[in-house]
Amino acid sequence: MMNSSGTLVGIGAIYRPSQSFSLDLAYSHVFAEDSPINQSSTTTGTVRGEFESSVDVVGLQLNWQF
Repeated sequence: MMNSSGTLVGIGAIYRPSQSFSLDLAYSHVFAEDSPINQSSTTTGTVRGEFESSVDVVGLQLNWQF
């Protein structure tokens, strides 16, 4: 079982040059805590260590109403 936690930070903006058209932009970043590795195998031995990870997400949406 894996237990992990982190922090999610996001920001977004809307640009509306006319009543019928808009452009939405969003960005999110996930700061994940370091996770330990401790895996044993009878054929390859044991792997121990730690890894770090993060995630970036960018979203773009065009809206046109007619």
